[in-house]
Amino acid sequence: MSDLGHILVIDDQAVNVRLLEVRLRALGYRTDGTTDPAEGLRLAGECPPDLVITDVMMPRLDGYEVTRRLKSSERTRLVPVILATALDGAAERIRGLECGADEFLTKPINQLELRLRVRSLVRVGRLRKEVARRRQLSMQVVMPPKALTDPEVSPTVLLVEDDEAVITQCKLSFGHVGIETIAARGLEEARAALAVSEPRVILVDLMLPDGDGIDLLAELRADDRFRLTPILILTARDDLETKLTALECGADEFLVKPVNHRELRARVQQAVRRAQNARDQQARLADALSRSITDAGTGLHNRRFLFDDLSSRLAEQQAGSSGFALLLCDLDHFKGVNDSLGHLAGDRLLRDFAWLLRGSLRLYDLAARYGGEEFVAVLPSADAEVAVRIAERIRAEVESRDFGLGDGRRVTLSIGVTVSQPGDRQPEDVLERADVAVYAAKEGGRNCVRVRTG
Repeated sequence: MSDLGHILVIDDQAVNVRLLEVRLRALGYRTDGTTDPAEGLRLAGECPPDLVITDVMMPRLDGYEVTRRLKSSERTRLVPVILATALDGAAERIRGLECGADEFLTKPINQLELRLRVRSLVRVGRLRKEVARRRQLSMQVVMPPKALTDPEVSPTVLLVEDDEAVITQCKLSFGHVGIETIAARGLEEARAALAVSEPRVILVDLMLPDGDGIDLLAELRADDRFRLTPILILTARDDLETKLTALECGADEFLVKPVNHRELRARVQQAVRRAQNARDQQARLADALSRSITDAGTGLHNRRFLFDDLSSRLAEQQAGSSGFALLLCDLDHFKGVNDSLGHLAGDRLLRDFAWLLRGSLRLYDLAARYGGEEFVAVLPSADAEVAVRIAERIRAEVESRDFGLGDGRRVTLSIGVTVSQPGDRQPEDVLERADVAVYAAKEGGRNCVRVRTG
């Protein structure tokens, strides 16, 4: 089974820990649980999980203090935290947000909401860690990047809402903390505003005069510019089906009107901070990757970065982190392209395939040029079954794609798949297995996927 993620559960009631662990394991997650908050902090520090779910009301250390300590530690500051509580007041949520909590679940916890919240935050946590680890690797192999330009003095929030009273209140409330509000009173106004601006955070009402806010939510998550932008739903519709639909479509939070404006402001401030941090990390990473760790011909990571990345992952695996899968992709008959059509055509093919590969992977997967016409994809926490499925999709897309070579020839791909093993110590240990699998694919007639796991 693919490793969906590692979740730490903290609750002073053993029955609650056991129950939540059973439900999470049934969904495919690995879990650790403890009734001692101090023990939970120790476990999180030793091997940071993908998500922490902690009860609020606990003796000695309550959930707020656990959250604060997790977010103040360099080891665990990027780990998302869900506060589980029987209390559902605005004051409790505001306090949790101020401590750094990412989300709340109200007891008794609904199974569908648990699945959606956990899946979303595990994905967010892995993306945070992946960006941070690549930035750290970048800093090890290049000079520190130049300082970023000053961030915007006034971050902006797009409020898609037709209630003038709500618009006025939000402008006043957000303005007190230096956040500018752009108001759009319907879908068309929102689309027009998004065409000329990129707000830090987007608030969307679901009931709009010219359509349903769910439609806008789906459009935003399909747009590369807004895939990582925090989106908060603000609506009078409070049925569970609507809430689950919004979360499935990519909403980060769901707030039911009338909402406490102190809580809303705290949530928006937290979302602005997350968006600014992500923006800074991406800018620094982009600056570093433009240097010696980038392959000039394709824009992907180069061999040097790949080996550093694999070394880091293998060290983390030895320390108890989950493993990874690796795809070694080899363009079939590439030499014939260079020989008959010239090196410029070959260079264009390499560049076009590189972007196809990058677009076929998850946000936190790694794509790199290994050398010549060979490329590597590293898939964190994936098993052989998932890796083969991804490899077959990439192979089929290459086979069906017209790369515009001019002489009517079709491009095909041979892919070797492997997964990291407990005994792997060096990148070569993994790459050699993948290379054997690629050789088997070539021997099998090319344009196919082969697996070598041992």
